[in-house]
Amino acid sequence: LSTVDLPGELLAVRFEAMASPCELVLPHTDRARALEFGGLVAEEAWRVERKFSRYRDDSVIGWIHQNRG
Repeated sequence: LSTVDLPGELLAVRFEAMASPCELVLPHTDRARALEFGGLVAEEAWRVERKFSRYRDDSVIGWIHQNRG
């Protein structure tokens, strides 16, 4: 996770999920709190990625592919 100041008193928390850059934009707050909240958002994105990724054998979609539909 990383943070970036944006124009208009905004703060972005950036991370990668599902082979894509992701960004949570918040009203400017202290970085520790932004990273805490961003971590929760990233964990949820990673949970969804684990569950539904077609590239993982242990995902729901992987199970569907392994069992032919």
